[in-house]
Amino acid sequence: MARWTRAALALLLVGALCHCQSDDAADVSAPLPRANTVTPPPPALIDARPRLLLPELQGKSPAQFEALFAKQYPRDESDATSRFRGCNDEALFSQMSCYVQTGSPEARQQMRGVAERFKLIKAEDAAVTTNGWRLALLFDLLMIEGLPAGEQQMIEAKLREALQQTLSVLNADSATLFHHRATLAAHAFVIAASLGQHNEQDKSLFMEAWQHFADLSQAVKLTEAWPEGYNYWIQNRAFAFVLAASVYQNAVTEATRDQALIDGYCQQMRWPFYALRPDGQIEPQSDEGSRVDLNEETRPVIDMAVRLCDDPALARLSRYLAINKRTHGYYYDYKWIVPFARTPKQPLPEKAEPDLRWLWQGEPNAKLFGAGVMNQLYYHDLSAEEPVFLSARAGDSLSHHGNYDAGHFSLFYHAPLFVNASRYGSIFSDNRLYFSLRTVAKNSLLVLRPDERVKPNHLFKHVVADGGQRITQPTGAAVTSVSHWQSLRTTGPHLAGGEVKAYAYQPAQFLLLQADLTKAYNSTWYDENNEGGKVSRVQRWLVYWPQEKRLLIADDIHKTNADYVAKSLFHTVHKPVFSEGIVRAGTQQDGIIVTEHSTFGISNGRGRALLNVLAPGAVKAHIVGGEFYRFYVEADGDDSDLDGMLVNRPSQDQPWLDNPAWRIEIQEALPKMHNLHLLDIALASDQFPASKATLVANDEQQWIVDGTQCRWHHFLIAPKAETPLPLGQQACVLYTGLPAGKTFTIAGQQNLNSDQQGVLFWSAQAAGNNTDRVH
Repeated sequence: MARWTRAALALLLVGALCHCQSDDAADVSAPLPRANTVTPPPPALIDARPRLLLPELQGKSPAQFEALFAKQYPRDESDATSRFRGCNDEALFSQMSCYVQTGSPEARQQMRGVAERFKLIKAEDAAVTTNGWRLALLFDLLMIEGLPAGEQQMIEAKLREALQQTLSVLNADSATLFHHRATLAAHAFVIAASLGQHNEQDKSLFMEAWQHFADLSQAVKLTEAWPEGYNYWIQNRAFAFVLAASVYQNAVTEATRDQALIDGYCQQMRWPFYALRPDGQIEPQSDEGSRVDLNEETRPVIDMAVRLCDDPALARLSRYLAINKRTHGYYYDYKWIVPFARTPKQPLPEKAEPDLRWLWQGEPNAKLFGAGVMNQLYYHDLSAEEPVFLSARAGDSLSHHGNYDAGHFSLFYHAPLFVNASRYGSIFSDNRLYFSLRTVAKNSLLVLRPDERVKPNHLFKHVVADGGQRITQPTGAAVTSVSHWQSLRTTGPHLAGGEVKAYAYQPAQFLLLQADLTKAYNSTWYDENNEGGKVSRVQRWLVYWPQEKRLLIADDIHKTNADYVAKSLFHTVHKPVFSEGIVRAGTQQDGIIVTEHSTFGISNGRGRALLNVLAPGAVKAHIVGGEFYRFYVEADGDDSDLDGMLVNRPSQDQPWLDNPAWRIEIQEALPKMHNLHLLDIALASDQFPASKATLVANDEQQWIVDGTQCRWHHFLIAPKAETPLPLGQQACVLYTGLPAGKTFTIAGQQNLNSDQQGVLFWSAQAAGNNTDRVH
């Protein structure tokens, strides 16, 4: 624990320096397993040049380059970026682009001059990386024609110096894995692969660089979606990752290459493909910034990934960006990437006006990224009039730029309806420390414990008990490896958070996510204040019916004290429509309103949602929002008196965020040890939907909710195998809470089996066969 604290304090300035910004209850299923993280053996390098990028130039003379590019990579006249050569630009990368496309002797001569004058920038443990990777790419191209011995040795000495200095930072314990250490590890491998393995010193350096890159590759495989958030990933990590993975693919001999390592990076490159909302931007998470708008940074990375992964989905995404972003797709200084990213294997598809349905053709509409660790879900329902987008997260704490958001979901129909309320400007701002990084800014759950001590470190001037999840690494971290992070899940800061207990998806039928959030809170599993925890179990279910455009939510909270208040939160862009309540603080337009009514209308643009509370029967809801009260946080864990903190608001709303102004807080009207919140959200266009789900049963054995077409039947006490399962009048039923892998009878159909997560889906349409079981 002492090491963690000391190293974390060394990184407290990391955000300012960066330019971008319980187990005691019986379970019917185990959490999803984590990805295998066995370190692959060290690889061997090929001798041919270029070996880092463009291996098709191997064995070719520069005089053949132009004809090769003209034949294999015809230019897209509708895309100005594809016509970039760079011969008229003296910048290093522009001359490299010119050389590989034309074989120009003048460009090569300029490249040699740059190599001779090259000044190294030292890597640091916070936000500065080495520029040695640039020299590594340059050297690799110069070696196509060879260099005089003295010139070659001079460049190799610079590369060696850059690699040794970068490894000295990586071998220390200040740079943290899910942040700057990741970039350093990628760059170190690129330099080592360019330098080669021709003597014992360089072999030793390569082995060190490989170990760090292999550990990064394990981290990528574990998380898939990067835990710092999209903006940090695309501006500071993604290009380094795709470059290093490409170098590994090209420079490593086929006999020693591990395709699973490359596949891990390709899976991560699909992250923006799934996180893309119908409005053309990435759904925000963590400490986000402007590049969730997909401008400038995303297309260069995706173009490189098209070559690396040979993936038609990524090729369509590149085309989508080329047409929809046009000149904003590539920052000028990145256009040199174009010739290095082209591939004859996966030409960009032709489409004049690509839309989301075209982009998603043939792809699964749901994807869970980082199962067992990140647990980040994305879902697109393309069957509706307009696409419906749903995201949810239920993972562990990984990065100090992550937020405390286990259980959070967002929902988009025509426009953002239920949204992430976090803003990010400075890592040390009051708004971030007391609101934006906390659970109160998410569509998740609060459990208020009076006078709960929440003061993660000395940078928090105030003790603010907002009722959210444990804040484990808000301003710095020093995770040195995947194994170090895994040890910290259950020791020291206890980084364990949400666990996915069940995830099931059947096209056009349903989507299910069940998550246990207990470990994210001060609980009977672990309480950072040594007070025995405020909860013994917290679980959330999300069930989406595409045929009804309906989302059902069940929040099951077992508290250690009946007086603790459990709330389900819903953040909205505009003020909800509801029956009149009592203003408890501020005004109707900027304050806190309390109502006992259970139905709320949500609107944004053409999108409409009706939020209906099915349980509890006696509801108390706080409607919080307005210009200033949108950032209201309960400070003492007691909302009987609304004497909390109005957190300083950011200077202005940001166009790349949803900037919600209101939130709904649903809680039971009377104290209880066990709270069950059953919530129904129906979607419609232009007008609020008329239909509501119906609560059929809610007792100690089960709950049953009927939609207009389907039923959700959850068993709190699992039925015995072989017994008939009850049916209602609905055309389909989703059963959850069953014993795993057991056989049941439904409506005379025998031998219907629950899956290993205790889930079984039945539909009348499939009666007589077994094709509708969940796989």
